Amino acid sequence: MSNEPVVGDMSITDEHAVVGGKATFADVCQPFLRSRDAAVLVENAKTGAIDGVITLKDLLQLISTGKNPAKEKIAKYMRTKVVEMPITTPLSGALRMMAESQPDAVVIRGPSGEFAGYFSPDDYREASRRLESHQMLAMRMQRSKNALGEAREAEVDEDDPAAEQQALLDIMLGDFEDDEDHEPEGGIKL
Repeated sequence: MSNEPVVGDMSITDEHAVVGGKATFADVCQPFLRSRDAAVLVENAKTGAIDGVITLKDLLQLISTGKNPAKEKIAKYMRTKVVEMPITTPLSGALRMMAESQPDAVVIRGPSGEFAGYFSPDDYREASRRLESHQMLAMRMQRSKNALGEAREAEVDEDDPAAEQQALLDIMLGDFEDDEDHEPEGGIKL
């Protein structure tokens, strides 16, 4: 259970579109109809790098100024704090890097450096939950492993196999005898 989830385990191929810098805001409205958290990644035609990102918030700000979305190039308004990371990046490292750098967009690259996807705000929230679940499960497994090791080393009456089995079960499942007599506030016995 030591294998931590990686960025590639997330759903990184949805919630985005990739367009060239000459596209207008009118050209890129479709992704925003599918998801309010969608992003339009602006690709550099010469290098293939992602130079920036446009979100629904950027489109709404443009509209609020009274400018015509059909005439405004997105490259002029894109946010450019874009970070890239390999698809094999462990979630803990990815989340830490994102929290520290606060990027506008996170681009995921495949093993050969090819574009593999976009790490959306929804992916960030899901990754946080997934990492927490992974860590809790790993901690439980380590406790079980330690308890089993202790049970193996514990001295149990060798003449009583049932006592040995009961001791092992108590360690694996926990000793719940104390909990059975516990009465929470309100006098209801559990």
